[in-house]
Amino acid sequence: MISAYALNIFVSRYFGAAGSGYINYYVSLYTFIAVFFTAGMDTSLGYFLTSEKLAGKKLYRFAFIWLVAIHVMALTLCFLQLIFSSHHFIPGSILLFLVFTTSISIASIVTNFLNAEGSLFQYNLILSLGFIFLLFFLLYHYYSNTHVSKNLFLRWMGVAGYITAVIIAGFFFLTHSPFETLTILTVEKKMLLKFAFIFLVTSLLNILLTRVDYWFVKHSCNDADLGNYIQASRFGQLAFLVPGMISFALFPDVVKNAGKNIATITLLAKLYFYGALLFCLVFMLSGNFVFPLLFGGSFGKMPALFILSCPGVVFLTLSYPYAIYFPAVQRIKILVFALSVTISFLFVIYSILASRHNVYLFTIACSFGYMLYSVILLLFFCKNNRVKLVSLFFINTEEIERIKRNYFSIKARLTL
Repeated sequence: MISAYALNIFVSRYFGAAGSGYINYYVSLYTFIAVFFTAGMDTSLGYFLTSEKLAGKKLYRFAFIWLVAIHVMALTLCFLQLIFSSHHFIPGSILLFLVFTTSISIASIVTNFLNAEGSLFQYNLILSLGFIFLLFFLLYHYYSNTHVSKNLFLRWMGVAGYITAVIIAGFFFLTHSPFETLTILTVEKKMLLKFAFIFLVTSLLNILLTRVDYWFVKHSCNDADLGNYIQASRFGQLAFLVPGMISFALFPDVVKNAGKNIATITLLAKLYFYGALLFCLVFMLSGNFVFPLLFGGSFGKMPALFILSCPGVVFLTLSYPYAIYFPAVQRIKILVFALSVTISFLFVIYSILASRHNVYLFTIACSFGYMLYSVILLLFFCKNNRVKLVSLFFINTEEIERIKRNYFSIKARLTL
């Protein structure tokens, strides 16, 4: 993640607000399209491996077949567009569409398997090498005073991402053979597809929640405003980094012990909340100095945009443990309901704001939407577990003692 954000900073400085906004917008678009290719199968396969409801060897075989099918679908769409369309909806070449969607799909499926097994180190190492390559690619052109176009860099991003994803998948399938003779029964396929559809819906809704504003801002404001908006949004999402990684790693344990992790979930949510609050306060006070220093002089609107986004950032960070809790305890309908209500609200507000061409108003609306989503999840959690809403925001004495015990336990292990 450090290498990814270092690349993001250098892209911003190299291409400026307008150029980096263009690049980040299309990367988000490809990520959204890739969700249709994985079709929720990434999370479904990881879920069944974690819950041990299906044999791992059967799942590896099914995953391999699915990845082959993704390549076939991507190639088919590319050829159809070549034959029937004279206008490309993507910049550059059709190859860009192929490599981005397939690489994101491969990485997503393999990552969920590795997370279920608790072995993400190799994946992160190889992924970092891809980002480091792109960073050096830009550094070379920067110091040699040769220009790289936005579309050319997007192509290199796609190619580097695809090669990295194929290497990761290769290592995975070398140690988890997909060629076992075990056959997946029809009833097992139906289970996989049923859960995949549910996870597809939630994945699409999650991306819409955090990315649909990009589309409205792009079509309502200028490229420089889009770049400032996306960068402020991405910087705010750094507050989600640790909560996201922990929640992703925690999901297998929550699945295995559904309903027994209430105390852990509420404590983590409170720690996330206060951590995000501290993060936001630090950069609200220092943003006018830090953001131009990091990203360059074209990001003059970023400090104000970040401040306006902070309430939403803090509440969305708080919601992470609850977002993994409901699917784990077979109450995913609550998550879908919260996402659907919030996205519907945001679509209406964004549509009204589109004619105003004001990037600050979009930030306020987005922040309020994140707060609405989080509050809906918290209310349902309180109802299901008979706890008071106010208790989800303040750390009590018992939780302080638990933090102390865990701290001294970790300290004792480190001193051995």
